[in-house]
Amino acid sequence: MSRPTFAYLPSSHLDLFWLGNYKTCLERGAEIIRQYVERCIAASDETFLVDTVVFAEYFLARYPDLRSAFLQLVAEGRFEIGCAYTDRWETLILGESLIRNVQIGKEWCRRVLGIDNPTITHPDLPSMTPQIAQLYTQAGLRYYVTSRKVFPHGQVWRYQSPDGSRMLVLNYPRHYVFAFMNESDDPDAARRAWVRPLDIEATLQGFPLRTVLVSGSSGDLCDRADFVHRYGRNLEEYVQMYREKYPEYDFTYSTAAQVLSGYEEYGDLPCLSGEIPSVWGVAADEEATFFQRDRQIESQLLTAETLVAVAEHLHLPWRPASADQWQGTFYEAAFFARKDPIQPGKELAELWRMHIFTQDHNGGGQEGALSTFQKRVIQQRCLAYTQEIIDQTLAEIGQRLSPDEECLLVFNPHGQEWAGALSVTLPAERWQAGLCFADDDGAPLLTQAQQQGNDQVLVHVALPAIPSVGYRAFRLCAAQTPAAAPAAAMVQISQDAAALHLTSADWIVSIDRTTGNLTRLYDRRRAQEWGNEQVGRLYAIQEMGNDVTLRIAADATLAEQTLTQVEVVEAGALFTTVRIQKRLLHCQVEQTLTLWNNDARLDLQTRIYWWGAHRQQVRMVLPSTADRADITYGAPFYGVGWTESAEGTSPRNSDEILPADQISYREMQGWLHSRGERGGMTILTTHPAFHHEESKLAAVLLRTSPSCGDNRLFWENAGEQIFTFTLRLNDSDWRAAHVQQQAAQQLRPPVGSMVRAQTGALPATQSFLQVQGSSVALSSLYPSSEPGVTMLRVWETAGVAQQIALTGVLGGQEAVAANLLDEAGEPLAGEPADWQFSLPGWGIRTVRLSG
Repeated sequence: MSRPTFAYLPSSHLDLFWLGNYKTCLERGAEIIRQYVERCIAASDETFLVDTVVFAEYFLARYPDLRSAFLQLVAEGRFEIGCAYTDRWETLILGESLIRNVQIGKEWCRRVLGIDNPTITHPDLPSMTPQIAQLYTQAGLRYYVTSRKVFPHGQVWRYQSPDGSRMLVLNYPRHYVFAFMNESDDPDAARRAWVRPLDIEATLQGFPLRTVLVSGSSGDLCDRADFVHRYGRNLEEYVQMYREKYPEYDFTYSTAAQVLSGYEEYGDLPCLSGEIPSVWGVAADEEATFFQRDRQIESQLLTAETLVAVAEHLHLPWRPASADQWQGTFYEAAFFARKDPIQPGKELAELWRMHIFTQDHNGGGQEGALSTFQKRVIQQRCLAYTQEIIDQTLAEIGQRLSPDEECLLVFNPHGQEWAGALSVTLPAERWQAGLCFADDDGAPLLTQAQQQGNDQVLVHVALPAIPSVGYRAFRLCAAQTPAAAPAAAMVQISQDAAALHLTSADWIVSIDRTTGNLTRLYDRRRAQEWGNEQVGRLYAIQEMGNDVTLRIAADATLAEQTLTQVEVVEAGALFTTVRIQKRLLHCQVEQTLTLWNNDARLDLQTRIYWWGAHRQQVRMVLPSTADRADITYGAPFYGVGWTESAEGTSPRNSDEILPADQISYREMQGWLHSRGERGGMTILTTHPAFHHEESKLAAVLLRTSPSCGDNRLFWENAGEQIFTFTLRLNDSDWRAAHVQQQAAQQLRPPVGSMVRAQTGALPATQSFLQVQGSSVALSSLYPSSEPGVTMLRVWETAGVAQQIALTGVLGGQEAVAANLLDEAGEPLAGEPADWQFSLPGWGIRTVRLSG
């Protein structure tokens, strides 16, 4: 048996938006990379890790004179580049973002470095999501490097996705920073060190091939001088000292790819599956509105690129004239600053890069207020530009419709048809009493309008089926006589001294007149109770830690809501609205309850006029089951059971939450479902943070703790904060209820616009693509960078293998399977515009359509 080897990987954890704003972080990162390029030139056996592509990209632009040396070190395998574009969140961002992040990084590594990079590095991420192995292996990534969460002594292990895909993962021993072999190496420095010395025997057990990869970093954005300051001497001096002090071991330098390549065929490794919940406080390091904007951007961007694919099929222009002035990721408004215009033909790619750039897992460090502002500015650009693409494309389609009249044009980006209530904002002068929208036969549709200030009207309209990846136009016309108009089943309203009661075909809702809480939520069709004395209750609990540690004292001060008013403010053809006014910590709170007449849907919107009180965690109680095991929630391309955690996961470091808190808090995406005895309750929302304790589920609406990077900066979240939750009555089994599709279709609804048709050649309704399967969802549809090629991605949503059919004119003359890098694989079975393929349970598949 060979002697054990301790191989060091010099690095500096290159945080973006941390210890500075993105400009100072990138500049600092480039300087650190420069030092290690020069060191590796001087020391032919040493290595270095650059965590993410964004820092490598900036370095080459900043130091062009070192480009050839950098590329040579990469070619020699001594400089390792993590293949992600940014070190993004994992359980806090949506699935397509995870894919586009590695698409950008992998493409850059091929184009600039000339390598097919197998390695992705996320040293500091606090969580892992179950489908990551499937996503990364489909992008040609085999190795994942991390720390925290599991295996504190270090370990090579495998992470398995629900479809059976696996990838190799390496956890650094102790952390992503250097750890002494023994405290005697330098007693003073060891006592000051962030992590304890290695437990050598325990560490060796985690690396059965006998080479232990140890981080050679001294921390975040730290250079060689910082290493000396923290540890008393340079890393190379420790390596030399260790060679003399510990002759029973070998000491050298290596990279993650070099160490992990030996485990490709090695079978006897731990294999984990399930989610690794965050070891940081929920939704840390960001303001509450960041995640709302993030989800809105992804919704609009996915819809925009689907519309672009349709426009290119129809040979219609989609690029707005304003795109000539669009500002890219690094654009700065100051006259002397960097300009970064978006180049023609690169609009969608740059919008994804901007979106992903803001998703870096850091915020709120030094210069945290500026970092938050920079992210917000980039997000606002993304929202504006994607909306302009949507508006432009709908207008182009609308002008070419056959009827010569004003219409509401609605586009459905999903792979199955959509029907339901859509909200459209119109100029006040355009929506007058006596107007309505009509279907193809001229029958009026149910509508309900709400005045929005003096200039606009929000019109809610109950739409019949909109075809999949297609559009449908509805004429604006004078309403028929009341006798001929469609009948609406109104919500019944009653009250007594204790409560206000609302009754629809699906619901009985009771609102307590003393507290404003929803004391009864009754599913009439399934005879299932969901209400309790606290649903809708708002309270604030005082935190004593920071944004990542989430510390709450056992005797923490609790601030309760007080009720000021409950009133019915609207009862119409589509819904009834109740306004509940409260106060919390001297803040005005307005809760709006909307019960839909002909749908098993109840919307609860909470609007808090927050003044910025520090160290508060504001929660709102929601309906759920008492047992966490009966709760499932949305994750990228999966549904995770609250108790479905990877074996052995636990917080262990001082900058992490307590183990008991990890059990109680979760970060989710899109939906949460509770299984009752006779029925289920689904909550649809863009909000990510939830808490379950003492049989009660609560949304963690906002936290105003200080930043762990700068305790002078509090996440005050001052101003108007709006949180929306849609409650849907469903089957007790979330799979049978098709919750994934419900969430996708509500959180990314069709888009509508008023258009003026000009007797064109397009029909009033048209579908371009149909995705057929009992539990399959269209994740994305977008034009490839290669002309004439359209990419499509679908996934199976319930864990059941099935056959999928793709039909419609966008199906093309050729269809081949592709990987997540859009590269062609095996042809699909079938014929033009009618293709078939099999999809395993939880499988994700990309298809390349052409011709």
